[in-house]
Amino acid sequence: MGKIGNNLYFCRDCNCEIKIKKCTAVVSMYDAEGCVTKRFKVCYNA
Repeated sequence: MGKIGNNLYFCRDCNCEIKIKKCTAVVSMYDAEGCVTKRFKVCYNA
């Protein structure tokens, strides 16, 4: 995991970007060319 900004992280293993909000995280998965292939929301309790 690496940090891009205040609430934005990236994963080197699976080429995904994670944006943290209050109780949700939006995960965007990218392909080799840098296009978004899948985007989904994950709810969690902090």
